[in-house]
Amino acid sequence: MYPHQPSGDNDQNTPTTHLTGGTNTDTVVDKMTRAIVHSQVTSMAKLFVEIFCPGDWNKGQNVAVAGGLFQFLDNDPDAQSASEIADIICFRWDTCLLVDRFVDDHGLHRPDDKICVMWDSQEYPAAMDDKYG
Repeated sequence: MYPHQPSGDNDQNTPTTHLTGGTNTDTVVDKMTRAIVHSQVTSMAKLFVEIFCPGDWNKGQNVAVAGGLFQFLDNDPDAQSASEIADIICFRWDTCLLVDRFVDDHGLHRPDDKICVMWDSQEYPAAMDDKYG
């Protein structure tokens, strides 16, 4: 399943996002944390492509990252590929959590009250313009 494409099924292994019907932020954080702790790289990658910065997959370096994630999910990856994908996801996930902490600590506005990893770059400028003028 690729970004912005609803799966059509509602099984527990298929993450939903604000784009495909909504999900509780705590659920997203819990699912990713569980996948990271248990080194479930395929689960990490599936959730990551579903939620990570909608609207950013076709920009700059994210094009290559998306290609790598999709190739990983579509093939039978080796340990090296899994390790590289896990490193990419963990770095970006941790960076987003750090941004969330900064935003909260400084009382800043979150677009649509979403966590950083779910901010949509196409909606963000309008949301901030509405908030701060």
